[in-house]
Amino acid sequence: MKKLLLFIGLSVLLFSSYASTPFTIEAAGDGGLPKTVLVDQTLHLHYKLVNNAAAPADYRLTLDDAPGITHEGGNCNTTGADATLLAQQFCTIDIEFVTGSDAIFYNHNILTATFVPMGGKTILNFTRQITEASEQVIVFGDSLLALDSNFQGSTNNDPEVGRKNWVEDIAPEIGSPEKAFVIRHDSSVNPHNQNVDYALGGARTYTPPAGGVKGLGDQVQRYADDLQKYGVAPNDSTKVILWMGGNDFLNALTDPGSQVVPAVNHIEAALEKISELGVKEQNIYVVNLPDLGKIPSILAPPASHSVKLSQATVTFNEDLSTLLTDEFPKVNLIDEYTNSNDILANPSGYEAPGHPAFDDDKKDLACGSGSTENACDGYIFWDGVHPTVASHLLIAKMISDCVWDGTCATRSS
Repeated sequence: MKKLLLFIGLSVLLFSSYASTPFTIEAAGDGGLPKTVLVDQTLHLHYKLVNNAAAPADYRLTLDDAPGITHEGGNCNTTGADATLLAQQFCTIDIEFVTGSDAIFYNHNILTATFVPMGGKTILNFTRQITEASEQVIVFGDSLLALDSNFQGSTNNDPEVGRKNWVEDIAPEIGSPEKAFVIRHDSSVNPHNQNVDYALGGARTYTPPAGGVKGLGDQVQRYADDLQKYGVAPNDSTKVILWMGGNDFLNALTDPGSQVVPAVNHIEAALEKISELGVKEQNIYVVNLPDLGKIPSILAPPASHSVKLSQATVTFNEDLSTLLTDEFPKVNLIDEYTNSNDILANPSGYEAPGHPAFDDDKKDLACGSGSTENACDGYIFWDGVHPTVASHLLIAKMISDCVWDGTCATRSS
């Protein structure tokens, strides 16, 4: 599933004690675009060093030392040697690197070449940003997506194996376990060419007026801030998974229906912002809610909120589907409501890799804080709200089937 793209950015900076510099750097490709040639996993970058002066000019080319990158010289001098470029003439600079080298794998490498006249003063440099990009995933949500300390509960979600949730289970779909998610805490992260988890345990589709856990809008704004800070943008393969809303209803048990319209509106605003940031609409995936009236914490006696929560879930999911159909026709819907109801209706018919089938008699029960491996086998729920690791594995399959195999839900018309 891994897809490799090469993203190249060029900037030219002038530094001179002279009134003007005789040298300029130009791309050697057509139409002013950089010319690149990929041969046997080696990318060659071609530039022209142009002497615009009326007389010959002496220069020295120096190249930053970086693993996996070499300067081929072309018809220019080699690194460290002095040379003279005739008036109104140019030479070709050919720089190469081997894809997958430590210098560029998964991250930025800034390659800088500096042209120095015999006097030793820098008159021009250029930088080339080289990135090997594999498929990238950004997630927004609550504790069903949050990793490590982003889960703000008393314990983590998966006592059996230590994985926090399905987000880590989809790592093989996006390259390898080494391409794991970076967790976005209060400190910014560079989201370019990284999988970033912006989710926070306890989050709602909004941040409460009195403060608290950052809601969906603030999570998306953090993504926008990170893009701006690092001067990057989503690439063509950037995928966004958004799953949010459960905590809106669980924090309004007496009247959960009152949260439907605000929650859908908040998701609409978030989708508009994500699209404005440059994520392609067809690369956005929205997960609807499971039946909140059927989770153990709500079914526990007297279960007085179960019917209202089930009704609110159905209305929310219908309105969400309509929103996507009407306003975001290319955004994908992942149907967790149907998926989870199917499992609850026939627990013993479902089993996750490495785990036995769910136990029909445990479908409404919480496993509790078991600490031994596979302590929660047979259970769908780890606590009153959160899934067990086996359930997370099935969620990961549902999401992977939609995101990478195209088997997403049919939306309301």
